[in-house]
Amino acid sequence: KYRIRPVDFDPRQLVGDCVALFNQRAQEKGLSLEASIDADVPSTLNADPDRIKQILDNLVGNACKFTEHGEVTLHMGFERTDGACALSVRVQDTGCGIAPDAQRSLFQAFTQVDGSYVREHGGTGLGLAIAKRLTELMDGEIGLQSEPGRGSVFWFKVRVSVPSLALPDSMRRSGSSDRSRGRSSLRT
Repeated sequence: KYRIRPVDFDPRQLVGDCVALFNQRAQEKGLSLEASIDADVPSTLNADPDRIKQILDNLVGNACKFTEHGEVTLHMGFERTDGACALSVRVQDTGCGIAPDAQRSLFQAFTQVDGSYVREHGGTGLGLAIAKRLTELMDGEIGLQSEPGRGSVFWFKVRVSVPSLALPDSMRRSGSSDRSRGRSSLRT
């Protein structure tokens, strides 16, 4: 059983920790591992950072595992609609890609794509099923876009709340949902 334990956390720290965790693996394979965070992502959010990190680590770990050359990029954004806030994350790779028929069952427990390829890289087939369950527990969703030979984009959104002091000045003053398009980035 999973329990969601919301606390205040720094989303940039989560991204930095994830990049640090997979940096060596990416370098050993000759991959570029990059992360970017939209400037409008508040410096403090309230949700379960341990569960969000678990999802991040799973998606970035899979991307590094199944990408033989090229890059893995992680992007974090923030959405505010009708009073609800969501943290949105996208992990894109230049890996082998996933056939449409395999995509339909990918988030089910013990499901893996192309057994011969997966056996070479290891894994149990539980990671994406767990990630799906965690996103659902945080009132979120998870999905992917992929094409064989063209890589994959895995994404998820989870509901978060924002302590009022963590909102950018422009949002506190106007209550506006206008978003800056600036980004900060991490590279390895």
